[in-house]
Amino acid sequence: MKKTSVILIIICIASIYFNPVNHENIQAYTENSKAENMLINDMLNINLKDEYKDNSIDVYNNDIIFMLQQVDTLMVLQYIEDLVAYGSRVTGTSACIDAGNYIYNEFKSMGLNVRYQNWSDDSFSGSNIEASKPGTDDSSDKIYIICAHYDTYPNSPGADDNAAGTAAVLTAAKILSQYTFDHTIRFVTFSGEMIGDGRGSTYYVNEVHENGDNIVAVLDPDGIGYAKSENAKGKVYALDNKASEWITDFTDDVAQQYFEYIGLEVERHSQTGVSAHTNFYKVGYDAICYFEYEYNPDIYKPGDIIENMNPSYASNVSKLCVATLAELSHPYNENAPDKPSTPTGPATGKPGVESNYSSIASDPQGDQIYYLFSWDDGTDSGWLGPFNSGEQCTASHSWSKRGNYEIKVKVKDSNGAESDWSNPLPITMPYSFNKLLIQFLELLFQRLPNAFPILRHVLRY
Repeated sequence: MKKTSVILIIICIASIYFNPVNHENIQAYTENSKAENMLINDMLNINLKDEYKDNSIDVYNNDIIFMLQQVDTLMVLQYIEDLVAYGSRVTGTSACIDAGNYIYNEFKSMGLNVRYQNWSDDSFSGSNIEASKPGTDDSSDKIYIICAHYDTYPNSPGADDNAAGTAAVLTAAKILSQYTFDHTIRFVTFSGEMIGDGRGSTYYVNEVHENGDNIVAVLDPDGIGYAKSENAKGKVYALDNKASEWITDFTDDVAQQYFEYIGLEVERHSQTGVSAHTNFYKVGYDAICYFEYEYNPDIYKPGDIIENMNPSYASNVSKLCVATLAELSHPYNENAPDKPSTPTGPATGKPGVESNYSSIASDPQGDQIYYLFSWDDGTDSGWLGPFNSGEQCTASHSWSKRGNYEIKVKVKDSNGAESDWSNPLPITMPYSFNKLLIQFLELLFQRLPNAFPILRHVLRY
């Protein structure tokens, strides 16, 4: 077969030399070059991994379900009411200062590490409030942020813009402060946003950048409390830039995976927007802004009051923030089973042919465990078990398409506590180059109907 392939390639090359050049063929080839490249790439099955592949959402995390079940409308609404009670929170006024102190004390009551970042310039002064929950993985310097501005326009109570967003930050802090994560999480609120240029967030971003902080992703809920139509109640915008599209994709995965608990669809907005998240872009950090699907006509005005909001919608967006932040930061459970061994099994195979793969894990408490194999083709094994702690599990799978895949395994105990994913086992479903050559030649024949007469004669095409 290899000799046959070589002969065909030689004939193809020869036919190029002996075939008369036709300007119409050249023009047709030029016009279709992009389409051909796309088709050839499809034939080669080039598998370009998404940037967020390592954090892909494959299955429910029971801890995150428990987190979501703790978020309710009354919790979010209480934070909004507390902030709105200060009145118009214009940067530099006593109302804004008092609101900042309220946020600081709320963070402090949650047992978080809290600090003021005071800033000033020739015209204004204010305070940002940062609360931090350090990660438990000593080898990780990754930081994930949820942030919002808490100041308002003059004469606006700022219920939707942005007590709702600040309430989402406080809600996330209240829930996530009760858990442990591999990576560090920061909860940050800014003043100075509504004076024209996001002054407070600019000071914060410049500081963390100068410190060399490894901020991986930023979530910025800004205006998340207005939804009147039934369509708007079930959707939320994510505003991003090109570099941050992976966060939008990730939070969309989260929304789909936990739709039963969140009830929202994520839609990428056509605009980047202007909010605190754009200041993170300026120094190379990735960030997205959550924004209500239906524009609030009372925003920036005296009519931006709780009565014109939809607190249930604000609660759902807050849930999305909580779940996304938790998934990114990796919840850690000290009672969870140990990380399973890297799967073992064939490193190559053929599409449509089943192969067996095995892994083994233990539970610190000796509980029975269940295994889940992720096949990296959009499917998994489902939970297999129960098995005794330390007992090996074997699962079989076949892939329908050629390509490169990574098999991972995780386990959970009888109480629902889940382990981390195992290290991946890379495998390959090889290409059939003879079939690929035929497909390539057929493509050429279709695109250049007057070309390669010798080759067409030989292949009787």
